[in-house]
Amino acid sequence: MGSQGAGATATEQDQSILDVRAINVIAVAAGVWFIMSPAAFGLIPWDNSLWNNAIVGGLVVCAGIAGIAWGRCFSPTRWIIGVLGAWITVSPWIFGYTDDWDRLLNTLGVGVVLLFAVARCAPARS
Repeated sequence: MGSQGAGATATEQDQSILDVRAINVIAVAAGVWFIMSPAAFGLIPWDNSLWNNAIVGGLVVCAGIAGIAWGRCFSPTRWIIGVLGAWITVSPWIFGYTDDWDRLLNTLGVGVVLLFAVARCAPARS
């Protein structure tokens, strides 16, 4: 993210705030998609893996909204989104739908997007 310490310019701080909001908006969008994606694949009736989409997607949305409201990266929301992104990434193996390629790639895509967003939000080390 760059330096945000006392030496950061107003432009760097403004850019940092925009980055934080963009990252959290991406998390909210990924969470909403994760909730809605079973319907896109025509998966009815709901089973445990679809409840996973609804619950974990809802938690991602809530964490993303909280991150937008707090307006900073180094907050509990960053860790929550990271853990949920990792869970989403491994969930196809936990729920046993690795043979459904469309759903597998969709789930991996959502998880990786969240993990990259969290990595982008990591504080700079100096």
